[in-house]
Amino acid sequence: MCAAYKGLPQGLCAWGGLCMADEVATLEARIAELEKRSGKCRCTGGHGGTGFWALGSSIAVVLSWTRSTSILWAILHGIFSWAYVIYFAVTRK
Repeated sequence: MCAAYKGLPQGLCAWGGLCMADEVATLEARIAELEKRSGKCRCTGGHGGTGFWALGSSIAVVLSWTRSTSILWAILHGIFSWAYVIYFAVTRK
């Protein structure tokens, strides 16, 4: 019988010399610890809205390429990000 849970069959108890119930308890404790930590995690993709700026840069590069088909202008407009997107929206023909 397993020392942790009386009545557990012997085949479930002896697993590499360790009690299976002890393994389950250890894994449950680890899962609880990870769930507690995940509540404290800010999963925003970075610090201070990095995804927001990446999206603006991507849109700016695409808009610049469709207007000028120049890699240098696309890179420059990607650096300006949302400022170029707003400029494009205001000045488009």
